[in-house]
Amino acid sequence: LVYATQPRSYNFSVWCYDNLSPNLSSNASVTISVVEVDKYAPVFTPTYIFLTVNETTPVGTILASTRRDVGAFKVYNATDRDVGPQGVFNYTLYYSDPRFSVDATFGTLTVQQSLNVDYINATTFINLIIRACDPHVCSADFNIYTTIIRQNDYYPMFSQKVYSVTYNNSTPAGQVIPSNCTDQDIGVGALQGVVFLNTTPGVFLLN
Repeated sequence: LVYATQPRSYNFSVWCYDNLSPNLSSNASVTISVVEVDKYAPVFTPTYIFLTVNETTPVGTILASTRRDVGAFKVYNATDRDVGPQGVFNYTLYYSDPRFSVDATFGTLTVQQSLNVDYINATTFINLIIRACDPHVCSADFNIYTTIIRQNDYYPMFSQKVYSVTYNNSTPAGQVIPSNCTDQDIGVGALQGVVFLNTTPGVFLLN
């Protein structure tokens, strides 16, 4: 019985007779329903994509989806060769990251929390894994290789606006002038150095 190409149900009658005279008989109606077996797992096309997003991407931004009308950065597709209820499937985010969520019906991947990697000190590369599951079988992994681009969010800041130090002409070389400058950015956006402006050349040395 092939569910996709043959009738979904068969109806017939069964009769039984005795051998006495007169012959007596009775009948019963029989209905056989053909139920689809879940033979196939959902399949993704393509099997992976690459995403590059800015860490300032707003919460609620749609990154990927099976729908083409939602303005997603990337569009992918999933199909199931089963028909009927066995061919209905839902999407789940198998590798869970609280910054992202996926819609069960359309597989729409959305930014759910801030991607600011300076604030949460999180990794800038994530392999998000989506799976599509019908009532009995799940797909192979659909990999979304996601890179979060750091931004230079913060100005370097001195611990105070003015540093005032008094030395006399006998102060030995090597005396340290206290100062402190920090940057809330991490990685490539972090503090790289400090330069002197408007000072007499050769008098002070910046380390």
